[in-house]
Amino acid sequence: MKLVLERILVFGLYFLLITPLLFFKWSMYPMVTVKTFIFQVVVEILAAVYLYLVIFYKEYRPYWSYLSISLLALIAILTLSAFFGVDFKMSFWSLPERGTGVFIWLHLAAFFFMLQGVSHRLN
Repeated sequence: MKLVLERILVFGLYFLLITPLLFFKWSMYPMVTVKTFIFQVVVEILAAVYLYLVIFYKEYRPYWSYLSISLLALIAILTLSAFFGVDFKMSFWSLPERGTGVFIWLHLAAFFFMLQGVSHRLN
């Protein structure tokens, strides 16, 4: 079970690294929207797999570094600025053609911690 979940996680993380190469000319904003949507869906699926591995196997837990602490501080600051900003909905979700809201930053942070938690297993 552990090996299967680890392989699913590693395959998904490699797939996420090639999502910038995807192009869908039929969408309204072909350079951003579909790529962002695919990235978010795959990160959420992989986060469930990674959460299971973190809970039951200690070796998958991410380690704390200055970079990970800085990323969490950035997410906290972005979330606070979204709460105290003019339009919380716009700050949290952003526009489809931009994809730069707090929601995508949460997915990027999850992607970072999944990469960090699995990276020592790939050596």
